[in-house]
Amino acid sequence: MNLKIQAQKRELGKKSDIKNLRKDGFVPAVVYGEGKEGLPIYLNYRDFFSVYKKSFGQLVFFDLNIDGEEIRTIIKDKQIHPVSRQIIHIDFQELHAGKEIQVDIPLQFVGEAPGTKEGGHLEVMLRSLTCQSLPKNIKDDIVVDISGMQLHDVITVGDLDLGEMGTKVADDLAVVSVHVPRAHKEAADEEEGEEGEEATEATEAE
Repeated sequence: MNLKIQAQKRELGKKSDIKNLRKDGFVPAVVYGEGKEGLPIYLNYRDFFSVYKKSFGQLVFFDLNIDGEEIRTIIKDKQIHPVSRQIIHIDFQELHAGKEIQVDIPLQFVGEAPGTKEGGHLEVMLRSLTCQSLPKNIKDDIVVDISGMQLHDVITVGDLDLGEMGTKVADDLAVVSVHVPRAHKEAADEEEGEEGEEATEATEAE
């Protein structure tokens, strides 16, 4: 997803300047680019958040219009106020067409696992995957089809379709599994144990 937002350059100054910016309804930010010093900017908080909230759970590219110059970026980090939970600072990373970037790609689970209808529990271990790729090859999300998962099935990182993206995460790392809940397994084990004891007692009685 590509989202556009207006921004203005700002001068580095005192902490009080930052406080005044926030008080006036702006959020300070910095754009980082390879081989360049960070560019201090500020955004209208309300305008930014109205765009940003559309990106929840998705990978988003932000096209920042800074004094007439458009820079394509992603959010690398942000600071959240511990009480108000508002964003109080943002770090943007500038993207370059021929330079790989590392980003967290959200996983999208589709389908319904048949194993859950047999008493199995679907457990999701990963919600996103760290990948690296050229910007043009970055996917908005990675689809994980669970519609064929039976009891005891596991989908690992190596089973995912990453397209042209790469990852340093181990192929055997579990993403999602269908397993018998522990309580059910313990109950089944107890039942088997009781049946075994009854069979032993019957044999001894004979």
